Amino acid sequence: MGFALVLLNIIVGIVYCAAPKKSPFGQYMGKMIGQFKYNAYIRYYMLSYFDLVFFSIMKLVEDNNTTQARKIATLASYIIFVFSIVIPVFLVTLVCSRFPVLKIK
Repeated sequence: MGFALVLLNIIVGIVYCAAPKKSPFGQYMGKMIGQFKYNAYIRYYMLSYFDLVFFSIMKLVEDNNTTQARKIATLASYIIFVFSIVIPVFLVTLVCSRFPVLKIK
C-alpha cells in the first residue's frame, strides 16, 4: 500500500511537470500537487493508525513476556503506542503551518 502511494505521488508529479503552467489544468495541478504531498501521506497514516494502535494495546494488555520474542514485541508495542500519540500532533502542526486555510476547520 505504501509503495502504491509513492508511485501515485510520482505519477501526479510527472503530470504536473508535463502540463503547461499557464493553462487552467496546469494551475489546477499546481494547487493539487501542493496538497497531495501532505494529504495523501496523512490519509495513509490514518488508515494504518487504527491497526497499529489496536495491536500494540492488545499486546500490552496481554502481559505475556515469557520468551525473548515476546519481550521484543512488548517493547515495539510501547514504541508504537508513544508514536501514535506524538505523530498525529506533529502532522496537525505541519499541515496547519503549511496550509493556513485548514486552521479554520
